[in-house]
Amino acid sequence: MRKVFLLFCIILSVSFGKPLESSICTLSNQEKMALTQFFRILLNDMSAGYVLYGNKPIFIGAIFNKVHMYPLAGSRLHRFLVCQQEGIRVWKKLALLQKNSKFLIQFFETPNSTNFHTIAIINKPVFLKVVQDNILLFQYVLGPKTTPQTLLKKIENGKESFSNIFQDNKVLMGIVLGYGTQNALSVSRAEYIEQFLYKKDQKVSTILPYTNLEHKKRYRLYRTQEYDLNYWESMQGKPSFGYDDLLQELQALRKDTKTTIKEYQKDSPKIPWFGYIESKETKKIINHYLSTRKKIIQVLHSENFLLDVLKKIMEPYSARTLIGKEKQIEKIEEK
Repeated sequence: MRKVFLLFCIILSVSFGKPLESSICTLSNQEKMALTQFFRILLNDMSAGYVLYGNKPIFIGAIFNKVHMYPLAGSRLHRFLVCQQEGIRVWKKLALLQKNSKFLIQFFETPNSTNFHTIAIINKPVFLKVVQDNILLFQYVLGPKTTPQTLLKKIENGKESFSNIFQDNKVLMGIVLGYGTQNALSVSRAEYIEQFLYKKDQKVSTILPYTNLEHKKRYRLYRTQEYDLNYWESMQGKPSFGYDDLLQELQALRKDTKTTIKEYQKDSPKIPWFGYIESKETKKIINHYLSTRKKIIQVLHSENFLLDVLKKIMEPYSARTLIGKEKQIEKIEEK
């Protein structure tokens, strides 16, 4: 085992240089195992792999930070939560510099909850591109001086929660999570209407694709949390163009909306769960996720899994290079 560990350190030294080599080699075998299990969870049981090996801009996951409070100690779920928590501890201990790497792993506090915190994995160049492609939407919500770079800097600082950075706007968060612009617009509209009608105590369960228990849970959620209230106050509960009332609009939106959980989450690693409408944009997104899944499976079966993942996370990246390419594209388009 000692020889394997020394070989691991030598490979890291050649691949990354002194800082990363020194950090990794300070870990015990138990800590390396914990970090390995942590990344296996992120890639196999969550959708983080679609950020690292595909074009999903951001992965967001909830981490339970009070494992000792969970009653079923020793159960599969308890072990799962312990692996998450221990993996985060080891990752933070490494303290790797990610400023010049292509990816960023960041942790945020979760608003209105002390039991969970949020982990985010960001593909920097993909994030910058998707924000730039939808910059007018982002500037409309967050202000005209908003740029992809200022948003990324806010995320890197980690001083605000993920939802606060985007002002709890479901459309913007849907876009950066990789669901597609049209899907983010349509599905978030339905969610806003649900929220508004629940707050008005209107019965809408008959047109929602949820069981009674799920409906009650969603009802309590909307009764206890406030999302983007300024948006609804300004809208004054009015339906979109072409509809007589909100119930009619919600029914039409739900009729056209599907979710990946039914059609695409049968096999691991799970592709991202999101609501969508049939379109060329959706077809392209889902096909790419299915293609990326094959790459993730290969990584999961690698004999050097931890090394491969660390190499990917620390892949070098230059923001200046990306900005330069964008300016060249703009000049070509102007001509």
